[in-house]
Amino acid sequence: MNGSTSMAGISIAKGRVKRFHRLRWCVVVLLLLAGWFHYRAMLARTVAAFHDPFEDMSAAWFFPLVCLFDIWLNRKKFRKAAGLPSPWGCAWAAAFIALAWSGARHGLILFEQVSLIGLVWSVPYALWGSGTGRLMLFPAWYLVFSLPVSRHLEPLIPHLRTFAASMAVSILYGFNFDVLRDGTHILCGNSPDNVFVLNVADPCSGIRSLFSLAAGAAAYAHFNRETRRRRWMLLACSFPVAILGNILRILSICIVGIIFGQAAAMGWFHDCAGQVFFFVALALLFLIEKRILRLILWLRSLRRVHPKDDTPA
Repeated sequence: MNGSTSMAGISIAKGRVKRFHRLRWCVVVLLLLAGWFHYRAMLARTVAAFHDPFEDMSAAWFFPLVCLFDIWLNRKKFRKAAGLPSPWGCAWAAAFIALAWSGARHGLILFEQVSLIGLVWSVPYALWGSGTGRLMLFPAWYLVFSLPVSRHLEPLIPHLRTFAASMAVSILYGFNFDVLRDGTHILCGNSPDNVFVLNVADPCSGIRSLFSLAAGAAAYAHFNRETRRRRWMLLACSFPVAILGNILRILSICIVGIIFGQAAAMGWFHDCAGQVFFFVALALLFLIEKRILRLILWLRSLRRVHPKDDTPA
């Protein structure tokens, strides 16, 4: 009698768990429908910005695929981590819903974009608990790299343009090239009839290279299971390396223009140089990271060989 009663209790509990699980998925479906209704105008504007030459978001389609790949890769961990709903997750979801409402009311598209990313993280956190919230941190907030941010960082762009142009001119001048700089315009040539002119315009400032390289470093550190210190070290190194890669790209365009002329430099080579030097910067970033790690290991070995003497004199 007691055995049958316990089995009946277990079956009732399992039925309740299944109904609760279905209820959570019903909530997700309702939120997806409400989100599509609310965010469809913002998503259309964001996708349109991917094709804007000023934003240069040609790689933005790749970042959501990285997020989906991470979720698929950790699908077993998601099943194990799923638990009871979290009050903190509900609070975060409510905060991002309020941010979405404020962005729509005042026409602030950045608020809506951040709120959507926040809801991608906080809704699973609210419905399945803190373990799911921790697993969703990377795939949700990695979407930040797909946001068009160049217009929000527009005051920084003229300084990046001027710095890249001045550094390229300094290197060319060091190799005895006849070169002048007028603002962000670079003039190269040995005679008035053979002058190459390059304007380091806004898309050539390197602002998107900064975020693309940082996105590549973040994905590499995450999937390679790097420690938190190494992740931050990679992100910190990605910004100066991206600026260096942009300077090398401008330098190469100037050299091709001097040797082969304006048409060759500003044609196919100008279009291909961005992708080529992005991978050069990525390889340089990983090389620097490995050198820094070797330096850290060497310093640790010195500490083990020569321990600090804390005994009083």
